[in-house]
Amino acid sequence: MIIEYISFNDFLADASIQYNKLSQEDKSIRYGQVYFNLLNESRPDIAEKLRGSVLDPFHRDEVKTEVHAFVEYLW
Repeated sequence: MIIEYISFNDFLADASIQYNKLSQEDKSIRYGQVYFNLLNESRPDIAEKLRGSVLDPFHRDEVKTEVHAFVEYLW
């Protein structure tokens, strides 16, 4: 299923909402994990560019400014 966001800012807002919801249920959930999974569902082309790179946020608790800038540029 592909999730469609009108803008990068809509994506960011939903990532934050989803993280807050999921982290209440499971304390081991990382923000980078939620961010990457949502990105992969909505913009798999961008997620693929991040996957396995030094910018890949999946295993991080926070998403670096450089990641946001990269994703927004490609959006």
